[in-house]
Amino acid sequence: MTPVRVVIADDNKLYRSLLAQFLNTLEEVTVVGQAHDGEEALRLAQELRPDVLLLDWEMPKLTGLQVLNRLRFEQLPIRVLLISTHAEPHYEQLALGAGADAYIPKGNLQTLVDSLLRLIPPANH
Repeated sequence: MTPVRVVIADDNKLYRSLLAQFLNTLEEVTVVGQAHDGEEALRLAQELRPDVLLLDWEMPKLTGLQVLNRLRFEQLPIRVLLISTHAEPHYEQLALGAGADAYIPKGNLQTLVDSLLRLIPPANH
């Protein structure tokens, strides 16, 4: 099985680092890049073409939603899991309406991992 290639984009360095460390313990996942703002997230997505982009909603330079809109406009075949501190339902509706594959409020690591694993193409399961 080839691990799913993931880029993590979050302006919180500690959260990003801990999430990367945890995900790298999963045999199904390899973190191939980390971004600290929206511009870097977009650049890494364009350059590395990960299978999945874990994308924070609120980041400097470009928001997660702006990055998602650009990725969808460019028709890059990257699955996007939008993560946020906002748990209100309308954020999920906005994210999914913009083309996110999933929306996860921060704080529930198990839900994030479950959602990420559901995004892995069937050939990798």
